[in-house]
Amino acid sequence: MPTPAAAGNTNSGPSTTPESGPKSGDWPWQGGRAVAIQVNPSNVLREVTARQFGNNTSWWAGKSWTLDADRVDKARQANIRFWRFPGGSSSDEYLWDGNAEKWGNGPAGKNSIHMNENWVTNTDDFLTFLKQVNGEGIITLNYGIARYGSLDKAVELAKGWVKSLNLEKHAKIEYFEVGNEQHGPWETGHNIPDKPELTGAMYGSDVKAICTAIKAVDSSVKCGADALVYDNGEEWTGYKWWMRDLLPQIESSVDYLIVHEYFGWPFQGDKFVSPSNTEIFNNVRKVREGADSVAAMTRKYTKRTTDFPLALTEFNILNGNVPQTIQLINGLFTAE
Repeated sequence: MPTPAAAGNTNSGPSTTPESGPKSGDWPWQGGRAVAIQVNPSNVLREVTARQFGNNTSWWAGKSWTLDADRVDKARQANIRFWRFPGGSSSDEYLWDGNAEKWGNGPAGKNSIHMNENWVTNTDDFLTFLKQVNGEGIITLNYGIARYGSLDKAVELAKGWVKSLNLEKHAKIEYFEVGNEQHGPWETGHNIPDKPELTGAMYGSDVKAICTAIKAVDSSVKCGADALVYDNGEEWTGYKWWMRDLLPQIESSVDYLIVHEYFGWPFQGDKFVSPSNTEIFNNVRKVREGADSVAAMTRKYTKRTTDFPLALTEFNILNGNVPQTIQLINGLFTAE
């Protein structure tokens, strides 16, 4: 299953040709002290697959990022093969066909039509990028429209995208996830005026309908739902029993669960703190702990005899732009 890292550069400027982007050059920084590394190739823990090397890309990165020849070359050399599109939170406002007149511009303060202007990365640009890097895509469907529009609209929008991608463009996109972090009150669709706050049960019922619909278009696709690693009713950890209410709804209708993990929250109250590298490395354990927790909840709240596969489609070592996010510690943590 995929383990893409956090999203890349943001660019909202005018479109450019691939040849007009920045070119490779000499590394501009001095090296650090020498480090001795020992590798024991006979100690094989488990298979590493291409889907474990991924990244997020987005509509808002723009053509000047997605189609830049230098970036494409670096992605190809890095062998990053799994790419998530069209974004994180903004996926829940994204109209893949650009038809805001038909679907509406979303909730107050949003305007989905801007996501389809000439400078942005559109679906065709994304497919071009995948071909250039020999990559595979994972698509985040717009679930928000089920709340600020209607479930029928969400189903129709999702079905149209799957049809366009896989039946008309033959893109062979296998993985689709329904919405982004819908458990959170920050997410478009979670809180809508004159509608009740979204619950795991409500989301699960809608996910079942959307997954059933897209599988009717293309039976080869796999459909995933937004999950958590916490089992409680707290507002900012278990998000009011999200998993307890979600899992019975989807136990036989989704193929995998999606979790996001920003391992460090460098705040104590409202004071910013910078964790040490040792503290950062200690958080690697949260991967195993999170997987075990989801498995336990699956056994607790469903009749499934097997665990859901998990997709870690967003992560970074910290939630914040602290220095370690662009230092070697991040690469070492990700490898670990």
